Amino acid sequence: ISASAGPFTLPSISGGTNMLYIVAITVYSSNADPGTGPAPSDNPFTASITGGGLTWDFINGTRGCSSRIAEPNDEMWWAYGSPSAFQAVVTLEAATAAPGTTITIVRISGASNAEPKNGVNANTLSNGGACSGGADSTLVNITVTADATNEMIFVLVHPRNSAESAFTTDTSYTKIQFIANTVGGNGVNQGTYYLIAAGAGADLFNGTMTAT
Repeated sequence: ISASAGPFTLPSISGGTNMLYIVAITVYSSNADPGTGPAPSDNPFTASITGGGLTWDFINGTRGCSSRIAEPNDEMWWAYGSPSAFQAVVTLEAATAAPGTTITIVRISGASNAEPKNGVNANTLSNGGACSGGADSTLVNITVTADATNEMIFVLVHPRNSAESAFTTDTSYTKIQFIANTVGGNGVNQGTYYLIAAGAGADLFNGTMTAT
């Protein structure tokens, strides 16, 4: 999606009974304080999401910013319900820089009606962090703790200047999709992955890039 504030209308997604929807939003912007949104302490980039007659909420703590450079940012929203097929509309607080925005909506069956928990990537600063002081690295490592068997671990990865061919993911995770969206050396490349936990305990999503 091009550099603007939207509104952006996503392609139609199927409905169903008691479905959990997660919207993964990746933006490229040097604006570290994009707006008030629904949770001022996290300064989310998204002003609103509508669609399906659902109530959409920011997933607390998922505002992630790069600690290497300011431009790469991510966040996640969620909704739960039993809609017919619909198109979600996403509006940002402010326009982003090129290459703009990448948005993925995921439908999950069999989930409970509860806000997803958030795990923190060691190479980002979540919850309105300073977005500075990081170092280049080839590692994309995220540790998430499951409370029980069959919990779903959902991972959003934003490798700024790495195409899918340059990014090796953890083989125990299933790829939902990888979207390449770049302008020059900058990008909002977005990968989404999941794992169904075999039991309670910590799991490490262990990804690597061919270059820092």
